[in-house]
Amino acid sequence: MTPIVEGTYPAARPAVDYGNRWNDREVSAVPVIEVKAVERRFDDPAMNERLIAALTDAACQVFGEEARSQVWVVLQGVPATRWGIGGKALS
Repeated sequence: MTPIVEGTYPAARPAVDYGNRWNDREVSAVPVIEVKAVERRFDDPAMNERLIAALTDAACQVFGEEARSQVWVVLQGVPATRWGIGGKALS
């Protein structure tokens, strides 16, 4: 995987055919998508479900539909008192 350097993003890659390897023991890594935001952004359970579904769909466009059952999505709410932007606390 291309390392992310400040201000740059890895180029989109075409879908890879993993065949049945997602269920084999040889493939131990699973796609994990972590989203952090101020915790109030995750107050709506219906929105969380839509976000998880959309992120899973996006991962499957890259890794292939076979990966769907292995995609993990973690939504992490951070208290505003612990979030800073531009050197200043949000709250």
